[in-house]
Amino acid sequence: MPGAIHHSVVVVGDLEASLRFYRDGLGLEVLQDRHVEGDWPGLFGAPARGVHAVFLGDPGVPDDHAGVLELNVFDGDVPAGPPPSPPRTGFFLLSFFVGVEAMLSRLSAFGLGGPPRRVTQPTPNGPVTIATVRDPDGLLVLLTRLDHPETTNGLSTRQVRQRERHSCPPSAVRRLAGHSESFGWRALPGIPGSFPEIQPGRSSGRFLAS
Repeated sequence: MPGAIHHSVVVVGDLEASLRFYRDGLGLEVLQDRHVEGDWPGLFGAPARGVHAVFLGDPGVPDDHAGVLELNVFDGDVPAGPPPSPPRTGFFLLSFFVGVEAMLSRLSAFGLGGPPRRVTQPTPNGPVTIATVRDPDGLLVLLTRLDHPETTNGLSTRQVRQRERHSCPPSAVRRLAGHSESFGWRALPGIPGSFPEIQPGRSSGRFLAS
């Protein structure tokens, strides 16, 4: 059986709008940005052989701990997804550990996420705030705290991740519904979602496929 889920993929209608939300708003960093040719019509039923793939995450954290989010823009026309709705079968949401109130303020300052929903949820360690927002394509995004509010107040996504690495077991810090072996695993050449070799600690930026 599979050892882990590696990453989550979102097909987006406007890549720059989605980068503004996930990169500028939530604070994820671009790990790779590349255009890949392949038989995506045969594999996915895609409209053409090309796809623009942008991978987001934390370059300082192995992806078996942090997960990776991949944004795809296929060449050719792709139908818009269904409108936002109450929970139903199928894919539901992406979830992030953050300082919730600080992140909601940050998203609001960018004009991102739409009107948030928030609740206070009782837990054995005390109440925690959880909230939901929407990405530019209407995908539901859950924001939740790992620690008590007073211990994460004002921390960015990256700062919370850094704290998690030192204070929590790996099972507590897997997010984005995806994680894999580690940065540095060997790629399947030319397949979207398959990384070229990435060395731990390598600086973030735009990694273009050769």
